[in-house]
Amino acid sequence: MDEKKLEIIQETMEVKRNEAEMALELAEGDLDRALVMIDYVDKNFIVVHGKFNYGSSNNRVYGLFSLIADGKQGEFIKHELALSKQRKILNISLNVNNKVFMKTLNNLDPEQVIKDQAVSLNFFSSFNPTEIFNLLNLVKDKQQDKIKNLFTEKLEDVIEEAVDLEIYTDLTTKAQLKNFYSDLFPTPDSSPEKEEEEEEKEKEQNKLEMEIRLGCTPIVSPTQGQKVSQLKIGDKLAVKITDDREIGQYLAKLLHNSEGITVGEIKSISFNEDSERYLILIQFGPSIYGQVLIEPEIKLAIITNKDKGVNANQEKNKGETRVDLNINKETIIIGSLIVLIILLLIMILRIY
Repeated sequence: MDEKKLEIIQETMEVKRNEAEMALELAEGDLDRALVMIDYVDKNFIVVHGKFNYGSSNNRVYGLFSLIADGKQGEFIKHELALSKQRKILNISLNVNNKVFMKTLNNLDPEQVIKDQAVSLNFFSSFNPTEIFNLLNLVKDKQQDKIKNLFTEKLEDVIEEAVDLEIYTDLTTKAQLKNFYSDLFPTPDSSPEKEEEEEEKEKEQNKLEMEIRLGCTPIVSPTQGQKVSQLKIGDKLAVKITDDREIGQYLAKLLHNSEGITVGEIKSISFNEDSERYLILIQFGPSIYGQVLIEPEIKLAIITNKDKGVNANQEKNKGETRVDLNINKETIIIGSLIVLIILLLIMILRIY
């Protein structure tokens, strides 16, 4: 492996050697592509789930908190804490993906929730950038005792009581977070000049052929889906990455949700007259695209901001199958029978 390229990646992106090697390998040795791939291999984002309780036996308080932090930047980018009188909080599993944990936290019985914003505000604001940066190293080194002691001390300073705490930590990449929370990394509003500059950069990027295109199979939704003719640029399409290359398998594991579904934004739709099928190009992230080949009459699962992830999962749970890009045997048999019946009717009419 090219040592100079590895050194450039490490110094430019501030990553470890093994992460630089993985990025360069996935980019098949291309330095520019490897720099783009860092978002998919650099696990510098911290995920923490915690549950705790405190107080007397007659007046016990139970709490849950979740936070996502950018360890390198030393800042929290998403966090929430809730207090409740519900003892069943102690039975909640911490070792789940953050989106599932947040649903649990937000769905606590409102009648049992204790409204005390001061605890949440004081707890999260007590961490300074240096502590968050050091937390990244603690999680990487799997120093669970030190991590638990840090959070216990912070909670006890705020609550001013002894706290019984359980904690779970994990590291993730920017690409994985974007897949779960697209709003965490919003694109800033640009002036016309900046937009033109970005368009030029994008054209140059295309000339360098830096894109990675993955083979995908769409999720079919006969009842709630839309035909290709109804789709628009910017719509969110639910697919399953089926690319059998090494990079395809890696990105499929990285980008899909707990149901195995990956959501991409439609960038272009073109019709192939020879095959009489549409080719849909969708984008999963910077320079990462998916390709879907589909018949005109098939209805596809589209994800909206309001029900993101719901329609595709519902269709999957109903047992509806994904589209096959080839005409299946049942279609051929049924079509053949219809043709034979028509021919027989014509022959009978001619005889009589």
